[in-house]
Amino acid sequence: VPLVDSEPGLADNSCTSTAPWSADLAGLRPANSRGPIGGAPKAPAGFDFGGLIVPLAVAILVAGVLLAVGLLARSRQSA
Repeated sequence: VPLVDSEPGLADNSCTSTAPWSADLAGLRPANSRGPIGGAPKAPAGFDFGGLIVPLAVAILVAGVLLAVGLLARSRQSA
């Protein structure tokens, strides 16, 4: 099952049991193995701010609501 916003295929992350290639691993390679399709992976162009938009919007909304509730409570205490 492909992950959201990801390319189809295998994933390499902290949950996978991958290791850098070394000559010691040659005995574990299947006889019918082949290199990756499409060549070497591309390096990311830079930091992606797209994943921060929703959490930042929620944080601003919560801060605004808390500010409004605080100001409303303060005005009721003054009266």
